[in-house]
Amino acid sequence: MDHGNAIRDELCKAAGRLGARVAEVGQICSLPRGEIHDALEDLGADRLLLVLVAAWGEWMDDADLLESLKEWNRKPRLQVLPHRYHKQPA
Repeated sequence: MDHGNAIRDELCKAAGRLGARVAEVGQICSLPRGEIHDALEDLGADRLLLVLVAAWGEWMDDADLLESLKEWNRKPRLQVLPHRYHKQPA
Protein backbone atom coordinates (compact mmCIF):
# COMPACT_ATOMS: atom_id res chain seq x y z
CA MET A 1 0.00 0.00 0.00
CA ASP A 2 1.19 3.49 -0.82
CA HIS A 3 0.92 5.19 2.55
CA GLY A 4 2.21 8.49 1.16
CA ASN A 5 -0.90 9.13 -0.95
CA ALA A 6 -3.22 7.97 1.83
CA ILE A 7 -1.44 10.28 4.30
CA ARG A 8 -1.86 13.20 1.88
CA ASP A 9 -5.56 12.34 1.54
CA GLU A 10 -6.00 12.48 5.32
CA LEU A 11 -4.10 15.77 5.51
CA CYS A 12 -6.41 17.16 2.81
CA LYS A 13 -9.41 16.11 4.87
CA ALA A 14 -7.86 17.82 7.88
CA ALA A 15 -7.34 21.03 5.90
CA GLY A 16 -10.98 20.98 4.88
CA ARG A 17 -12.09 20.42 8.47
CA LEU A 18 -9.99 23.42 9.48
CA GLY A 19 -11.94 25.63 7.11
CA ALA A 20 -9.85 25.60 3.94
CA ARG A 21 -11.83 26.21 0.76
CA VAL A 22 -11.79 23.52 -1.93
CA ALA A 23 -9.15 25.36 -3.98
CA GLU A 24 -6.96 25.80 -0.88
CA VAL A 25 -7.29 22.11 -0.03
CA GLY A 26 -6.05 21.23 -3.51
CA GLN A 27 -3.09 23.57 -3.16
CA ILE A 28 -2.20 22.25 0.28
CA CYS A 29 -2.37 18.65 -0.94
CA SER A 30 0.10 19.37 -3.71
CA LEU A 31 2.66 21.12 -1.48
CA PRO A 32 5.96 19.48 -0.60
CA ARG A 33 5.85 17.71 2.75
CA GLY A 34 7.76 20.43 4.57
CA GLU A 35 5.31 23.14 3.50
CA ILE A 36 2.15 21.28 4.50
CA HIS A 37 2.98 21.88 8.16
CA ASP A 38 3.08 25.65 7.65
CA ALA A 39 -0.14 25.65 5.62
CA LEU A 40 -2.03 23.71 8.30
CA GLU A 41 -0.56 25.92 11.01
CA ASP A 42 -1.86 28.97 9.11
CA LEU A 43 -5.32 27.37 9.19
CA GLY A 44 -5.12 27.07 12.98
CA ALA A 45 -4.28 23.36 13.29
CA ASP A 46 -3.86 22.08 16.82
CA ARG A 47 -0.56 20.87 18.22
CA LEU A 48 -1.39 17.19 17.75
CA LEU A 49 -1.98 17.57 14.02
CA LEU A 50 1.18 19.65 13.64
CA VAL A 51 3.23 17.03 15.50
CA LEU A 52 1.81 14.31 13.28
CA VAL A 53 2.80 16.27 10.17
CA ALA A 54 6.29 16.83 11.59
CA ALA A 55 6.60 13.08 12.29
CA TRP A 56 5.90 12.18 8.66
CA GLY A 57 9.04 10.61 7.23
CA GLU A 58 10.98 11.32 10.41
CA TRP A 59 10.31 9.29 13.54
CA MET A 60 6.87 7.74 12.99
CA ASP A 61 6.08 4.71 10.85
CA ASP A 62 3.84 5.66 7.90
CA ALA A 63 1.19 3.06 8.78
CA ASP A 64 0.96 4.38 12.35
CA LEU A 65 0.89 7.96 11.12
CA LEU A 66 -1.94 7.16 8.73
CA GLU A 67 -4.00 5.62 11.53
CA SER A 68 -3.32 8.62 13.78
CA LEU A 69 -4.42 11.03 11.05
CA LYS A 70 -7.60 9.02 10.46
CA GLU A 71 -8.29 9.18 14.18
CA TRP A 72 -7.66 12.95 14.20
CA ASN A 73 -10.13 13.36 11.33
CA ARG A 74 -12.77 11.37 13.23
CA LYS A 75 -12.74 13.81 16.15
CA PRO A 76 -15.97 15.76 16.57
CA ARG A 77 -15.95 18.98 14.55
CA LEU A 78 -15.97 21.28 17.58
CA GLN A 79 -12.64 19.84 18.70
CA VAL A 80 -10.89 20.78 15.46
CA LEU A 81 -12.16 24.30 14.88
CA PRO A 82 -9.25 26.65 14.30
CA HIS A 83 -8.41 29.06 17.08
CA ARG A 84 -9.73 32.01 15.08
CA TYR A 85 -13.28 30.64 15.59
CA HIS A 86 -13.06 30.50 19.37
CA LYS A 87 -14.43 33.45 21.30
CA GLN A 88 -11.79 35.53 22.96
CA PRO A 89 -12.24 36.33 26.66
CA ALA A 90 -13.65 39.80 27.30
